[in-house]
Amino acid sequence: FILIGVIIVGFVAFSFIRANKKTEDDSRKFQALVLEKGEFVTATGSVHATSSIDEYLQVANINIPFTNKELEVEYDRYFDVGYKVENMKFEVDGKKITITLPPAEILKDYVDEKTIVTHEKNNILNQIKIDEDLKKCFEKYYDEDLAQAKSEGLMETAESSAKSQLESILSPDGKYDVEVLFE
Repeated sequence: FILIGVIIVGFVAFSFIRANKKTEDDSRKFQALVLEKGEFVTATGSVHATSSIDEYLQVANINIPFTNKELEVEYDRYFDVGYKVENMKFEVDGKKITITLPPAEILKDYVDEKTIVTHEKNNILNQIKIDEDLKKCFEKYYDEDLAQAKSEGLMETAESSAKSQLESILSPDGKYDVEVLFE
């Protein structure tokens, strides 16, 4: 009976100590759950786009006739949107967790290489350099692709998704009251 009593007292003491941790320690724990990647991606948007280049060889900024190369590219571009964790503010006060988020931002963009389809008009004097010319196309149309994704509600989706994701990460059992504020 003494052994059972010691086990029960130990369990109660452990539970009591665990329940009364400092809020600063809890704040660090909650941050660590979200900090793992350094970025908190809350939405990914995509656009199917077409871009092109039509370039001539030039001498003294004058196009040389019959030396143009044309490249048209179809592709899917993705934008990961969310928050850099170092810009997020966490506060824990008892059972209440408050997270203040800055405006959502583009964390990463990439083109799915499997979706790239090219149509080329090559010129023996001005040949297409596929890697270099693809990069030019993607850079040239970045702002347009991003504007299209934003017009489809990408940033709003990221913000609305942040609240539900943070609630499920920080209080999956509903033990804490999670409040998400936006700057």
